[in-house]
Amino acid sequence: MKTRVHVARTQDPYRGAGEVLDALAFKVRGKRVFIKPNLTGNRPSHEGMGVDTGMVRAVLERLEDCPEIAIGESCSKTDRAFVDLGYTALREKYPRLKLLDLRLSRSVWKAIPHPRHTKAMPFAREVFEYDYLVNIAKMKTHSLAGVSLCLKNVFGFTPTRRQKLMYHPFIRTAVLDMNQAIRSDFCLVDGVWGNEFDEIKSSPVNAGVVVGGENLLAVDEVAAAVMGIDVG
Repeated sequence: MKTRVHVARTQDPYRGAGEVLDALAFKVRGKRVFIKPNLTGNRPSHEGMGVDTGMVRAVLERLEDCPEIAIGESCSKTDRAFVDLGYTALREKYPRLKLLDLRLSRSVWKAIPHPRHTKAMPFAREVFEYDYLVNIAKMKTHSLAGVSLCLKNVFGFTPTRRQKLMYHPFIRTAVLDMNQAIRSDFCLVDGVWGNEFDEIKSSPVNAGVVVGGENLLAVDEVAAAVMGIDVG
């Protein structure tokens, strides 16, 4: 598995993401692509809560002849987030782009090959209908998980709040199980503005970086190091 990780130092998420993607020769052709940005309600990027739309735009510009492209999330106010944060505007340039509010998805249960907490877990069915997953996290701390990066971003594929609450007390092991069922093919972390102390309230930190790579664990480890957190 490739472990190369690129760190772009920038104050522009779009340019930073482009630098990372080009440095790692990212280009996807002819595949059905699912993009999963981390959103916290409809809170803007500079508050350190949700992924900047420019990160997603940089990815879209490097997809070629992809028959299906979707952006999906299951945060509170997902529908408002798509409008207020500029995701619906992306469809003007990419008319076949689908915006999926995963809170409305039908759940499918998937077996976990090597369970740490549970043998099967519910996920939004749509994620399994795509060939390639781009996981775009926000650089944040989390009171239960420690950090909220690409591993934690997969938690958003659990559709309902009730299902999420089932796993919250065990979130550190639950996300390890979830990432066995869902494979992220490329990972980005928006750390231009991150967030610390509280995953719900805004405590923004200007880290000024975008981190990316194909190896989810390596990307998370580097992003955590930028935050001054040792996850080894």
